[in-house]
Amino acid sequence: PDGVYDIVVDGGGSEASIVAACRATAPDGLFTSVTIHIRELTGLPLAELYQTGIHMYFGRGNIRDQLAALINCCAKGHFKPQTISTRYYDW
Repeated sequence: PDGVYDIVVDGGGSEASIVAACRATAPDGLFTSVTIHIRELTGLPLAELYQTGIHMYFGRGNIRDQLAALINCCAKGHFKPQTISTRYYDW
């Protein structure tokens, strides 16, 4: 990863992407994975994650209930989605 971030979302669906995303999460940051990881073992560096103290959430995104509030927040300039760092990886 190019740095560490307070909020990281993994959508890659591979062992490499989930490990890279975890390692890109800042101490006490929020990590979420929105893909299904079929295998029981994903190679997560659990001892490293424990020491970092990140908060993990696994599950599909459910934005519908919050979408109107998010759009309103963007319209008022309180949240600027263009400032979100993104990186795309080849499949």
